[in-house]
Amino acid sequence: MNIILGRAYRDSNNIYSIYTHINDDGQVQAIYPKQVAETTTEANVLAFGNQLVVTQIDCLDIGLVLGYNDTVQTIINRYEEENIDSIIGGLAPLRHPCNRQNIVLSNVDVPILLSNYNMVINGNLYRGESLARSEENSLKLCPICSEVIILDYLFDCEKFEVINRVNVNQVMNCE
Repeated sequence: MNIILGRAYRDSNNIYSIYTHINDDGQVQAIYPKQVAETTTEANVLAFGNQLVVTQIDCLDIGLVLGYNDTVQTIINRYEEENIDSIIGGLAPLRHPCNRQNIVLSNVDVPILLSNYNMVINGNLYRGESLARSEENSLKLCPICSEVIILDYLFDCEKFEVINRVNVNQVMNCE
């Protein structure tokens, strides 16, 4: 199984918010450093990249992206100009409660998978909404806490399909 996850990474004096692709051999295949700051505090602490990062899954070129503000739209557009096969990212597909920015996907022609998470701001819980969008369909997913949703992209019919939903806490308790 290929795993793509967001995490923090420290290198010398820099801290990065990154998206990482671990291939089915368990090796880190790609690291995408976040390119845009969402808050002033984040800009003071995190280091940012400025390059597109393309990884491969089953001979498909996958563009990685991470972030929430309107600059992400520019990054998605740059990937599309590179004729990649799909985009996978950790960002809000609709509106993120942190800054109320909207990401517009109606003009994006490549299949795209965007994952989000729940946030607590000033005691209020905002549920993250994830999105898998292809030419034929869109799936909006609201995972419960610690749930992993496993998707497959069916190229013959150009759509995403939910293969499994796994509650990580239940798996960890079984061991």
